Order: sequence, then C-alpha cells, then structure tokens
Amino acid sequence: MPAHRDAFSIIELLVAISIIAILIALSVPALAGARSAADRAKVLSNLRQLGHSVELYTGVHDGRYPILPADALYDTPEYARIGGGLMLHPFRLRYGWPYVMEGVAPWREHYTTWLNPDVQFRPGEPWIQDLPSGGYSWTLPSYIYSHAFMADPRLFRPGGFGDQGQTAHLLRAVRTSEVAYPSNKALMYDDHWLWAGRAAMTIPSGVLAADGAAAFRAAADATPPVEHPWRVSAAFIYADTPEGVHGRDW
Repeated sequence: MPAHRDAFSIIELLVAISIIAILIALSVPALAGARSAADRAKVLSNLRQLGHSVELYTGVHDGRYPILPADALYDTPEYARIGGGLMLHPFRLRYGWPYVMEGVAPWREHYTTWLNPDVQFRPGEPWIQDLPSGGYSWTLPSYIYSHAFMADPRLFRPGGFGDQGQTAHLLRAVRTSEVAYPSNKALMYDDHWLWAGRAAMTIPSGVLAADGAAAFRAAADATPPVEHPWRVSAAFIYADTPEGVHGRDW
C-alpha cells in the first residue's frame, strides 16, 4: 500500500507556480484594458456633464456662451485660489471657465468631474495637487474651453487682419444660434496632447462638441488652426478654428 503524502513535491510546486504566473500574465492585459475602458467612459461622462452645465449657463444668459469681459478680474474670494493666478488675457477662460460657471455648476461641488481619472489631487480639495517636494500647485481643469466661443467668427478668418487694437471689438460672447455646425465644432477638449508633444496628437482624447455630444478624437485629424492677433502663444487646434463658430473642427 503506497505511503500517504501530505505535501507537494518540488516539481508539483514549480508546476503550480508556473500556472499561476501564466494566469497572472494573461489577466494583466485584460485588467489594464478594463481600466482603460473605464477611464475613457469617465472622461466622456465628465464631458457630457460639462456640456449640460454649459447648456444651463446659456439658458440663463440669453443664449450666450461663457465669457469674461476684457477688463474684469477674478473677484470671487473662494475661486481666487485657483483663478487669480491665471494670466490676464481675453482668452484666460480657456482654463478659468469654472469662475463664470459658478451660478450653474458650483466649482467646489463639481471640480472632480472636471479632471481626468489619472489626475492626482488632494483628497477633499481636488483643485490642489500636492508635490513630492512637500509643496503644492493648483490643479487646473483637464478640459479647455475653445477660444472660438469667446470672439466674433471674423477674428478667426484665414489670413487675419489688423492687430490687437484693431480687433479688440471682436472679443465678445457668442450666441448658440451662431454655431453653424454644432456637431462638428469643439466646445471643450482634453488638453493632454498639448503638453505631451506632437506625437500625442495621433492618440484620441476627449472632445465635447457644441451639440453636447462627447467622443474621443485624434487632434491630428482636426482642422488646422488659424493665426490671429489674440492667440495664446500659438494657434491651437480646436481653440482657434478657421471661421470660429462658423467653422468645423472635423
């Protein structure tokens, strides 16, 4: 009668470890894929909620999109913590749009939905990012507000005309009725490729269209931007669309 064994042999143990290693190797890509899909779904959800907030804003402001007058300052004490440091430029609402959205989307309540899933921030204070050095920085929204909704479409005509002084009168709020192709014009967009280099332009990122639809699009496929006197350092895709809200980004 064979002797009873209570333990694995070395060979059996090695086989078991090998099987476990194979299972882990097979599951890691699946888990990574599931996380990526969840992150993408979160970005699209964030953008759709943002589109709803903008729709509420235009409903309250007689069909006008958010804008900050050229001579206005950030004068809300609470929001000054993140808004006060932005450059004083007519298009500073590209990142500072939470300031004017306060009436329909209070920033303290909504800020986490304005950040991509991979953004690190301080728990309870998503507008602050703690640094490894022990300091902190302000966490700007992940989504940029297109310049096209803050100026007359004539400012974005290819070829341009005049200088800042001659075109200052074109800086104004745009009405929803002026958007010629709502499903083809970016209202808000994920800015990650701006800082990651031109290679990232081929990687799809979140874009919110003026009609409220959100999708992932590659910036490399978008309509090239147009130069104009009020551009921010350079003309940006989705922001400086030829013909402004009369034009198309895709």
